[in-house]
Amino acid sequence: MYWFSVPAIMKGWMDRVLTLGFAYTSEKRYSAGIFREKKAMLSFTTGSHETMFSSNGINGDMNVTLWPVQNGVLNYCGFRVLAPQVFWAPTHLSAEARDSLLKEWRTRLQGLLSEVPLSFPPVDSFDKVKGFQLKPEVHEKQADSPFGLTVGHHLEKPLPPHSQMKAGV
Repeated sequence: MYWFSVPAIMKGWMDRVLTLGFAYTSEKRYSAGIFREKKAMLSFTTGSHETMFSSNGINGDMNVTLWPVQNGVLNYCGFRVLAPQVFWAPTHLSAEARDSLLKEWRTRLQGLLSEVPLSFPPVDSFDKVKGFQLKPEVHEKQADSPFGLTVGHHLEKPLPPHSQMKAGV
């Protein structure tokens, strides 16, 4: 993470590589996307502690920060998005704590292929004729839920906790 987004060089790569016709088309996006058989995951460090990226923290909710990249880039192109690997403020940790983080990362990498992706509504949850709005039956199914579907599809309800950080929430 760099200034609450991807570094400029990564943004430039995305702009040049994830292009119309190669990474998506108007018919092939989201759950019907070109890369729907592929998994993607963000792995990054932050300069701030995890508490600072909470709903009450000074940086705001990390789920909101991740939504544009995880949904607007990766999910848009059809990738099955895995929970991100976030290394919170490693420069503020002891050498032993950083070693522990790397060991945990190594363990996660060994099981990565079997991880369950984050949840995003499939493209058929939206009515194309009505401007890709959630279908009434999807909206009704969420009526009793205390939270919206996702950070972006919050249905004027509280954001689902950790929807961009953990699968199966």
